[in-house]
Amino acid sequence: MAMPPATDEADIRQRIDSLVEALRAMHLEGVMSVYAPDILSCDIVPPLRHVGAMAKERNWMDAFRFATSRSRGR
Repeated sequence: MAMPPATDEADIRQRIDSLVEALRAMHLEGVMSVYAPDILSCDIVPPLRHVGAMAKERNWMDAFRFATSRSRGR
């Protein structure tokens, strides 16, 4: 049975809010919870094509490491 549009919208907004919180906290598990295991994504960091959640996870680990080093003034 399909959910009413208002319920769909509330679910989508909740997922976005959870992702934003995870990104702000640099919580890798929370960020990864939105990705399907077989995701195919494109990024600005070479290689531009990333296949699978593990590739995406490596990108986020690098991004969080970079953000942490920048916040420490390195």
